[in-house]
Amino acid sequence: MKTLTWNHRQCIMLTHFIIEQYQHFEYIFFSRKFKRNQVIYLMGDSSDELFYIKDGKVKTSIISIDGKERILELYDKGNYFGEICLCTDGKRPEQAIAYEDSVLSSLKTRDFISLLNTHKDMMHYFLNFFSKKLSEYATKLEKSNNEYASFKIAKYLIKSAKNKINARNNNDDRKILLSLTNDQLANKVSLETKLVNEILIKFYKENLIEYRKQNIVAYFDRLKEYILK
Repeated sequence: MKTLTWNHRQCIMLTHFIIEQYQHFEYIFFSRKFKRNQVIYLMGDSSDELFYIKDGKVKTSIISIDGKERILELYDKGNYFGEICLCTDGKRPEQAIAYEDSVLSSLKTRDFISLLNTHKDMMHYFLNFFSKKLSEYATKLEKSNNEYASFKIAKYLIKSAKNKINARNNNDDRKILLSLTNDQLANKVSLETKLVNEILIKFYKENLIEYRKQNIVAYFDRLKEYILK
């Protein structure tokens, strides 16, 4: 049977899922009392427990090589800290100490997995949540890729237009005719022609370029403003 390998980003999503669905998990959170300055976990401990502060305050910090402590965060009542991690090498990058007498409730990874295995409704919540998050991530990734491709194309058009301006040695740099087809442009910027076509249509609608047969007319100044946004 193939073992599912988790990465840290997925573990963060898992922790957010538990926090958002806390009402479904509250009954398996185990409550404990911690005295002021009592260690909750140390740097290097396994990231296998999520904590909720029912009362008190908790400090997270890191210890430098020379032994100095740097405080990262102070968490008050009603906040969460720590995480549920399924990574094989998931370790705490920080330590957590009770800043004052506190009451904490926590959920361990093994208890969460046990709950999913025995409650189909919870597994349904879990899968729906991940499906939604993965869809959001895919949308953000596509947007990021399109923005990068748009920047890349605009930069190439500016460079090509600038070369033509220098060769012409005049100041008429508002509209520059480039002998360039969509396929040639796609090859120059190492992008798929379909994506290049979509971006050129967008540029046309934004009055950054014009189309002519076997040519692209670049508005040099407008393209420069576009990449500086």
